[in-house]
Amino acid sequence: LNIITPRGSPLMYHDLNVRLSDNAAQNARMLDALADLGYAVVAVNRQLPASTKFSAAEHAPQKLSHPRLTILTRLTLDINDASQFHLFGKTTQSVVFDYDILAACVHTEKMFQLALQTDFLDLITLDFSSRLEFRIKRPQIGIALDRGIHLELCYSQLLSPSPSSRRSFIFNAAALTEASAGGNKRVLVFSSGARDPVEGL
Repeated sequence: LNIITPRGSPLMYHDLNVRLSDNAAQNARMLDALADLGYAVVAVNRQLPASTKFSAAEHAPQKLSHPRLTILTRLTLDINDASQFHLFGKTTQSVVFDYDILAACVHTEKMFQLALQTDFLDLITLDFSSRLEFRIKRPQIGIALDRGIHLELCYSQLLSPSPSSRRSFIFNAAALTEASAGGNKRVLVFSSGARDPVEGL
């Protein structure tokens, strides 16, 4: 990811995980609200199972525009099996490469380790609303940095009505920030995962 605010320009916010609905009017209000909150760049995220049979007709990125926002397209694939990483292979001619940002959502240490070795992947995202089954280690952070892969925390999970989900997020986030201490913190990306403007605050 190379989304940089020019030196000397006013502070601008970026959110690389905004979830829109199928309602165009509601989406327009969402984008207006994000612009009003001071966001300059947002990535509209589409999350699908990696088992999806992709076709250009159904899964091409939706190009949106807004007078005050730079809008990127993002595809997040929910990975549950090692064989699904072939979607990111160099020989794959797939609509997934039409998106500005490619992300993988993983749930086990094996899938996390495979994601770290995957070409063309920009982000790895994890569900922090439940305790991770593994601890992310400092050498894994180093691999992510070397390969230009970022690890995402979605802070809207803190708004869960479940106290146990909120506690899990805090526990997981603390463990991840500890593993990425020092200069390694640049591997982290904080996104909202917002479905409405309140979650994007």
